Amino acid sequence: TVDSIGTSLPNLLAAVAAGKAGRSETAICQAFGSNTFDALVAFGLVQAIKSASQGFAPIQLETAGLERDLVLNLCLLFLYTWFLYFFRFRLTRAFGCTCIFLYAVWLAYELYLVYTK
Repeated sequence: TVDSIGTSLPNLLAAVAAGKAGRSETAICQAFGSNTFDALVAFGLVQAIKSASQGFAPIQLETAGLERDLVLNLCLLFLYTWFLYFFRFRLTRAFGCTCIFLYAVWLAYELYLVYTK
C-alpha cells in the first residue's frame, strides 16, 4: 500500500547506507525491525479502528487459503534464512538479487491465485 511505501522507504535508504558502510547488522535490523513494526502496527491499528467503529464486535476474516499461505510463507522464511547463511550474513548484490527474485516469484504466484478464481 501507499502507507507501507511511505514508512518503509526511509528505512530502506538507511539500510542501504548502512550496508555500503559495512555495518550489516544495522542494515539487517533496519530491514527486519522497521517492516515488522510497520506490518504489526498498520494491521493492528486498522483492525482496532474497524472493531471500534462496529462497537468492538469481533471482526470476521476470510480464512480461505490460510493453510496454503502459511506453508508458502514458512518455506520462504526458511529459504531467506538459508540464503542469509549461504551469503555469510552479508548483504551482497547477489543476495539482494536473490531476494528480489523470490519476491517476484511470490508476487506472480499470488496474482495468479487472485486472477484465476
